[in-house]
Amino acid sequence: MNNNIELTSVRSNYKKFKRKAEYERIHFYLPGDNVIVVFRITGNLKLDALRRTIERMRYRHPMIRSHIEFDETDSPWFVDHETPPSPLNVVPRIDESTWLIEVLKEYWKPFDICLGPLIRFFFIQGSNESELIAFAHHSICDGLSLIYLLRDMLLDISHPKEINRTIENLPTIKEGYDLDSIKLNPLYAKIYNKINKLWQTKRVKLTQEDFYPLYKVIQTFKINAIQWALDEATTLSLIKKSRAEGVSMNSVLYCAILNMQHLLQNDKEYFRKKITMPINLRKYLNIPIGEEVGLFAGGETFKIKINWKHDFWKQVKIVHKKLQKRTTPQSMFSLVKLMNYLDPTLIDARNMLHVGNLSTPPLDKYIQILKNCEHNRFLKKMKKKILKNQIQIGTILTNLGNISIPEDYDQIHLKQIMFLPPSIPYVEKFIGTVTFKNRLQGTLIFMEKFLNPEIANQFGHDLEVYLQRTIQLDENANW
Repeated sequence: MNNNIELTSVRSNYKKFKRKAEYERIHFYLPGDNVIVVFRITGNLKLDALRRTIERMRYRHPMIRSHIEFDETDSPWFVDHETPPSPLNVVPRIDESTWLIEVLKEYWKPFDICLGPLIRFFFIQGSNESELIAFAHHSICDGLSLIYLLRDMLLDISHPKEINRTIENLPTIKEGYDLDSIKLNPLYAKIYNKINKLWQTKRVKLTQEDFYPLYKVIQTFKINAIQWALDEATTLSLIKKSRAEGVSMNSVLYCAILNMQHLLQNDKEYFRKKITMPINLRKYLNIPIGEEVGLFAGGETFKIKINWKHDFWKQVKIVHKKLQKRTTPQSMFSLVKLMNYLDPTLIDARNMLHVGNLSTPPLDKYIQILKNCEHNRFLKKMKKKILKNQIQIGTILTNLGNISIPEDYDQIHLKQIMFLPPSIPYVEKFIGTVTFKNRLQGTLIFMEKFLNPEIANQFGHDLEVYLQRTIQLDENANW
């Protein structure tokens, strides 16, 4: 069939897309808040077919054709009118590292959230082996979203057919969960109402342009990434052992990371005692989301103390209990509900507090926010905590889990999946993991300003070895 006819048909089926972006606002302006998924493929993927399916996916997944628009109350909306098409950058493949070099070169280029598009595509083209990359702003997606998107693209290329929207009106998290069932301490509402009243008398409204000077500063920070992987035998053994011990792979990975941190770094630093665990919220929503593109993930930040005298699996069980307590619906959706109490510009101000001190001289609005925080005990405490150290959190681990999607798409074979989580400038280490074809693949992404590359390389290597040895050695053996 003629491609032009098909594309015209798809475009004519577009329905006006408008969706609230209240929850996603926490990701609007932070530099480095990108989500990246890489499919390593073999076979002949033709460029015209790839360009065609990117256009068709704008209909199947409307979030990738959206940008942000603010209404008269400063509330943000995802809208799709006049969003430019997503670019496809084609790069000749030199070797296995070409894709990572290109991704890191692109990393600090900001998305214009008020213009769009909020996703870019890369095709690292080799004679037999290539990489297909989705590089997106975190506000429109989570890691699983991009896996579903790239899979749908390969399905569409291998078996072109009419594209149907599976959910006509994509619900927000607020619409998809009964927030009235989440019980908050009444004191929170009083505190937040008091903060709002104060803030609204001295309101500082921030725009994307206010963050541009910070983007320029952060572009001087070298971003880097270390990859590590477990073979099939080790991955399957870890999964089997985890099930036998009644713990999750998340708990195993977190515990291994904390052990590496203890061995290689000064874990007495207060921020290294704090970890963040992103959580998949899809399965908890009352409206089935399925495999749609969108941000359906939350996050919990907390401290974990490890008794280094305990053997590894005893440590894992303690960590697992801690994680279980923080992954109840009450805990996960409390943040969503609390955001309803806050003036939305306070969310932007908090992000400015995290990165505003990177600019010299300080930005005028950053100084004004600092002054405003002095007039409220809660805000003053928040400011003091943020300013104590540029790095606030030691590690964020995002584990996408075991991905079950087809390996073969006609003449194209999906060989490997890689995942790079966001890297924002107040977290020391971001680790993204994904399991595909019974192999766990990990990526440590970091800024060299905050983490020495030699330590990062050692961290990635030793983490891989450590996980292998948890299977090979007796539980009571020391490593």
